[in-house]
Parts: sequence; C-alpha cells; structure tokens
Amino acid sequence: MPFPRPSFQDLINSAQADLARLPNADPTLRRSLLLVLAYMSAALASGEYDYLDWMVINVLLPDTATGEYLDRWANMLKLQREGATSSAGNIIFTGTVGRSIPVRTQVQSSNAAVILTTTAEGTIGPSGTVTIPVIATVPVTGGNPLPSGSAGNLLPNSPVTLMVAIAGVLGTAVVDSNGLSGGEDEETDAALRVRVLQRLSSPPQGGAAFDYVTWAEEVAGVTRVWVYPLLFGAGTVGVTFVMDGRADIVPLSPDITNVQNSIDASCPVTAAPTAFAPTQSPVAITINNLVPAPGFTEATAQANIMTALAQLFATTTPGGTGWDSTQRAFVAGGSLSLSQIYGAITGAPGVFSFDLAAPTADQIAGFGIMLSLGQVTS
Repeated sequence: MPFPRPSFQDLINSAQADLARLPNADPTLRRSLLLVLAYMSAALASGEYDYLDWMVINVLLPDTATGEYLDRWANMLKLQREGATSSAGNIIFTGTVGRSIPVRTQVQSSNAAVILTTTAEGTIGPSGTVTIPVIATVPVTGGNPLPSGSAGNLLPNSPVTLMVAIAGVLGTAVVDSNGLSGGEDEETDAALRVRVLQRLSSPPQGGAAFDYVTWAEEVAGVTRVWVYPLLFGAGTVGVTFVMDGRADIVPLSPDITNVQNSIDASCPVTAAPTAFAPTQSPVAITINNLVPAPGFTEATAQANIMTALAQLFATTTPGGTGWDSTQRAFVAGGSLSLSQIYGAITGAPGVFSFDLAAPTADQIAGFGIMLSLGQVTS
C-alpha cells in the first residue's frame, strides 16, 4: 500500500492541532506567534518529505538512481561507468622541405574545442608535406586535458591550426583522408542504468551467453552484442558487436582488440572466445511513382523516407542464431521482410502513394552479416 504524502496544508493543520493542546493557546489567530510556529513546523516537515522523495528516486533504487549514486550501485556490482575516450588519426603538415615538427606539437580544431597533440616527430618531405599521428583531447582550465570524446571525431580534410608557430611550417594543417575516429563520450546515466539492471536480472553464471555480453559492453562505445556458442567447435565462443553511437556502426580493429581483451580477462580459462566485427551488406531500394501527400513537396517526402528507412535498418541484426543483448534471448537474426520495408516507407510523413520496385523479396543475411541501407532511388 503506497504511503500518502500529506499536503502542506495538512502539515499546517497537524502542527496547529499539536499547539492547540497548550493552555489558553489558539494557533489559528492571525499574526500570532503560534501560527508562525505552525507554518515553520510544516515547512520543515515538508522539506524532509522532499528530501526523502529525492533520496528514494535518485539514490536508493537502482532503476532510478543518478550520477554518483548510480556509480555506487555499479561499483557494488563490479561495474564501472565507461569513461570518455580520445579519438586518434593523422594530420598533414605543409612546409619547407627538411623542417622538423617535434613530438607533442599541438594544433586545435577550427572551433578551438579540441586540441590535437602529435605523438611522433616528423620532417617535411620532398613533397612539401608530412603525415604525423595525433591524439585528441579537450582543454581544461587549470587541469590536465581530458579525453576528447566524440567531439574529437573529425572528418577527412578538416582544417586545424598550429597553437605555436613553427618556422617554415604553414600554420594550418588538415586531417588526412581517414579522418579522426575512436572518440567516445562518457557513458550516460541511462546507458549505465541498463547495464546495472541487466547485471541484477542476469547475475554472472561463470560463462553463460549473457556473461559475454556484459564483458563486451564494458568497452566504451559498445551498444549491441551477439554471442554464438560453439562457433568454431567445442569450447569456442564467437562474439560480434556494433557501436551505434558512430556514423559507421561497424567496429574498427582497435575496438575488436579492446573487446577481445575485456572478454579474455573475465571468461573461464577453458573457453576460447573470438571477438569479430559483423560485415555489412547494403540493400538498394528503388521507389517509383512517388506521390507526396497534400501539403508536402516531393523533396520533403523523399527526405522523410530516408529517415524512416535509416531507422528501420538501425534495428537489423547479424545473420545466424545467437544471444541478442537487446532481446536477452537466443534469436535468429539477419532477416528483413519486404513488408517491413514497405511499412517504413508508408509510415514516412508526406507519403501518399508509391510503388516499391526493389527489393522484390524478403532479405536474408548470412552468418555474421548485417543488412544495411544502400542506395535509395526515388
């Protein structure tokens, strides 16, 4: 039975009733000291109720705890909030042949929000350029720089500026054709809360399928995981995963290494786990005879279709039957029905009618392959 919290007026009435027990006391009189005391007592009690409400919601219960209190719940379950990570890559300096660029040279992004620090020395070559690896950080006033998070993920050819001039070297450099990647923001309360509740509902079982999900999700940026027992024979376990916070959700080689190391550090010594990245298989979609709804232009309807299809393909899973971290069960993945594609287009705002020319059949992906959105023609 829920506890009915008394209203402020109820607290005042209760205080007045208590004060009325005093000889010749009438705490209902205006401008009387007893009336002031009744209001003061009610205000103090109301503040205590407010604190208890806040305590229950933000501290005592793991499904609603926030901030440092959620961290404490995680720590008790041997979990930790995933910290921000720095992006890394290469930048290209231009200058006079033979000029040296020392290690720990700093450049900043165009908006001055991110600092890139060279991790190796370089010398301008015969082409007038040199490519040097860098790591991204966020400047902090009066303290050490922090990992850049996603802010450090810069596009190819993004301009950056030298913070201290170097003779014979242009003040502006550019990010190389690979861009800067790998930066992940600190894990949010919502994401950490999901892991805490998963641990409470599925405690470690010494190598159960969901244990591998837990170990993989301890790596920053990992959002969805699939586990395939006995993938390569007795004693083996396959683990694939994606990183939905990125434009390209397929993990890179360093991500695979990090997940592999996380699993190796926790899995039973008798298990032989293998972390790997899923392979994407683009699905081309052709739409004919698109008619926008009244009040919509064809361009708006097309843009809404792209958004709806992107949301649909974001839910695809790798082919094969494995333990799915989102459904918390063994499921057969890799399929996308024609009706799902048709339904996504039909539900896009501004679409009145259309003909779906391609694909013409349900899409089925093989083991370890994820269906992705290919070219959309309309």
